[in-house]
Amino acid sequence: MLPSEEEGLQNKTSTFVCLARDFAPQLHKFHWQHNGNHLLGESSCEQKGSEANFTASSYLVISHAHWASGASVKCVFEHRTGNLSKQVQQGVGDLTPSVILHPPMWRGKDGGSKAQLLCAFDGVDMKSLAVEWSVDGNPQPNSEMFGQSSRLEVDTRDWNPGSRYSCKVKPGDKKSWIEKSIQVCSDGHFLAPEAELDRPPLRDVITQQEVVVTCRVTAAGASRVSWRVDDKHTQSQAVKEYRAANGRLISNLTLPVTTWNTLRSVSCKVEHPCYPTEASITMPEPGSQEPTVIIRRPLEDWERDQSLVLECLLGGLSSTEVSVTLQANGKDLPKTEYVTIPVQKDQNSLTAVRFTIPDDQKGVNKRFSCKVNHNIQAKSPKISSSTGKLFAPPTLELFHTPGSGSTKLVCVGSGFNPQLKWNLSELKLNAIKKKSMGEGGRLTVTSEVDVPQTEWYKGTTFSCEVKDENQKHQTRNISICLAAPHTGFADVHLVGPPVNVTASDDVLVTCLLVGYGISELPIVWKVDGRVVSDGVTTPPSSVNANGTQSRRSELKLEAKKWHGRADVSCEVARLCDTAPLVRSISKPKGQLSVELAPPSQRDIFLYSKVALECIITGADSAAVDDAQVTWTVAGDKQLSQSPDKQGMRNGQFRKVSKLMVDMADWFSGKVIECLVSDQHYGVVKNSPLTRSIQKSDGADPEVLIYTLPEARDPNHDSVVCEVRGPSLGDVYVMWQVDGGGYVEGNTGLLHQDNGSVSVVSILTVKSQRVADATLFTCAVKHGGMKDYTAPLSVQYSKMTRSVPTVTLLHRPGELVCLVFGFSPAAINITWLKNSIRVEAPEQGTAQPSRGPDGRFSTHSHLNLTSGDWDSGMKFTCVVTHVTGELSQDISKPEPKNEVFFHDDNMADAVPEDTVAETLNMAWAFLFLFLLSLLYSCTATLIKVK
Repeated sequence: MLPSEEEGLQNKTSTFVCLARDFAPQLHKFHWQHNGNHLLGESSCEQKGSEANFTASSYLVISHAHWASGASVKCVFEHRTGNLSKQVQQGVGDLTPSVILHPPMWRGKDGGSKAQLLCAFDGVDMKSLAVEWSVDGNPQPNSEMFGQSSRLEVDTRDWNPGSRYSCKVKPGDKKSWIEKSIQVCSDGHFLAPEAELDRPPLRDVITQQEVVVTCRVTAAGASRVSWRVDDKHTQSQAVKEYRAANGRLISNLTLPVTTWNTLRSVSCKVEHPCYPTEASITMPEPGSQEPTVIIRRPLEDWERDQSLVLECLLGGLSSTEVSVTLQANGKDLPKTEYVTIPVQKDQNSLTAVRFTIPDDQKGVNKRFSCKVNHNIQAKSPKISSSTGKLFAPPTLELFHTPGSGSTKLVCVGSGFNPQLKWNLSELKLNAIKKKSMGEGGRLTVTSEVDVPQTEWYKGTTFSCEVKDENQKHQTRNISICLAAPHTGFADVHLVGPPVNVTASDDVLVTCLLVGYGISELPIVWKVDGRVVSDGVTTPPSSVNANGTQSRRSELKLEAKKWHGRADVSCEVARLCDTAPLVRSISKPKGQLSVELAPPSQRDIFLYSKVALECIITGADSAAVDDAQVTWTVAGDKQLSQSPDKQGMRNGQFRKVSKLMVDMADWFSGKVIECLVSDQHYGVVKNSPLTRSIQKSDGADPEVLIYTLPEARDPNHDSVVCEVRGPSLGDVYVMWQVDGGGYVEGNTGLLHQDNGSVSVVSILTVKSQRVADATLFTCAVKHGGMKDYTAPLSVQYSKMTRSVPTVTLLHRPGELVCLVFGFSPAAINITWLKNSIRVEAPEQGTAQPSRGPDGRFSTHSHLNLTSGDWDSGMKFTCVVTHVTGELSQDISKPEPKNEVFFHDDNMADAVPEDTVAETLNMAWAFLFLFLLSLLYSCTATLIKVK
């Protein structure tokens, strides 16, 4: 601010004021320069301009002569945020009047009740200058001039409520006033207050009768606090306020716990002249945050010798406080933890609360769980699932896993703190241990050792022991005899001589052992139960590539004993066996195979008897020749045809015996048996080989007929007949083509996805026959039929659809509706009289007949009375077919007068009756046409059959 001329004339001095405002931090410095030279002797004043920023000013007084001589004065403000400067020069500047109203400068470092407003002006004539102050429009006479400025003292009681201060300046050479105004909210004196609302600790909510809600207000100058609970003002007795050392305003609201537990919201409202604000707490709805609670026993704590630590893991919570209690068998333990959970950005975040199990809770039946109170308004706390019985006695399992060069032994112990120990029969083996913590909190320790196969197959017993706290020790033993006594140490195979050995040659029988530790196993040979040693050779054992051993013992046997079918055995006493393992062999006794074939479908359909075949096969021709066959029907012996030996087939000799059985006996379900025996030495311990067969009953099946896609074979058409039902018995399927004789299709079983079985028969015919043979009939007989002579029949026609043609004719006493050229044959003809249906006795319809082109024709007639026809009624023939519905109408034509025609060529009259004669002739020709059509169809059918 520049000095006034009045000061220069009266005091011979010029005073300059440099004002800096709204800076922070407080540390600063002013410098003055006159014509570029640094000056000393300036004075400064520091004041707090607002709650956060500072204001400072500096004064410089020089002689009026120096200023008037055209000097320049510069003020430099130094601060850590940067240096600022302002320079003025005598006679240089804008002479346009300007007014600046500066915010008040409060007295003292922390401000006070009094302050000064400064109204500075420039470019004005100070001699005739008029300055007026007002507060909210009321004049203020107590201002004073200071240089080129005017100062007004301000009281905080007027300033803080927001009063409006105005400074009006009128230079003498101007006619209008220049006015500037200011008030508390526009000067930056106050920072916007911030309010924080703190919930009462959950511990107080649970354990105390009253709780305190705290509202903390920052930048609280000129602020007042009011409280609302559920949108209602609270009583002032429940509120206590004080200012903290940091300047914050602290307001505490005390509420009964019962009120806190039932309220919906509580708010702290900060009243401020410039920046009112509010903070609220809204109680969450029950179930708005549904936590997940998991209890676990951390493995890492067990590894740090903190085996009694349990963790409660809380999920699904954010920005809340919870209480966590450890329970033992559903009862709370004394210690409760109160945890504040911050805002969780990740919804999968978990909060861990740790407990140590008290010593008095180490019972063998103790189970532990976590109880969480997350919302005091919730009806019940959240409780985790329980641990297992942590201190129950340990469990121990011992397994083995065979390998190529060793056997792996696995010992698994489970308990609170299980310790495993091996007894390996003086073997020094490295044990590999693994640890894992189960969901129930029980620790599982696994120890593995690899035992060499040589030691394992010696039958050595290995043991594993588990110890756990003060529990009883447990031990498990294992050896090859305990783990796999039935697998033994060796497989024994007995191999006889070749099949083509001659009767004069001695034979060689070999006993082969394969396994581990078999070199010392004793091998004993017996012939017909007697121990033999002559002719026995047993070379040393050999080692195979996989580590197993092979040992061979051979017995040279006289040919007559072998061909006499002597019983030769090899006995090996293995370590784990209570009795020796015996393998026996003798010359084969001509083993036979017997099959009883069911009757053919052709027999079932075409004959009164069915032929059953008993087929005997074997590799020994003599055994097949000596086989005798006996037939029985329901236990009664039957005479059969002599067996027919058919030579070799697929390397086997074959003989067939046939029996003819009455159809009635077969369908009645009688059991038919074929018994095969040997006349010399018998078959299978002198008992005959027996095969039996009988008809299988079943429920009535469903028969379906359909076609296969023709694109598979363009030259053939295939029709499928499927027989299915919930319980199918015997099913026989034959085909007829256009009513001809029975033919067989390709019949087999179809297994459905649902597990049921269907019988499917496929008939394939050449496509060129479709025009002549379009009707396929699937005939089915089954075991559940009461009348086996009448098969179930389903038909299918491949003829394409053809639309019928309808013609309506009138004859004396009747109407005839001709319908022809349609396919398939199913059709319905209805008569209407004046759109009303005619009853059946008055009309009749013939059965459709097929023409040479495969299409059908028929006709229907309606009896007429003379009165019906003469009355002019309208008659309609309605034809309903799969291709659609057609109709034709007819009625008696209107009567006409006799008409005579005269011309030069014909003088005779032509009466109208001549038309009737023509119609009769048309009927005659139509009758002859239908007769010839019927004859041609009959002839065609006879030729096809």
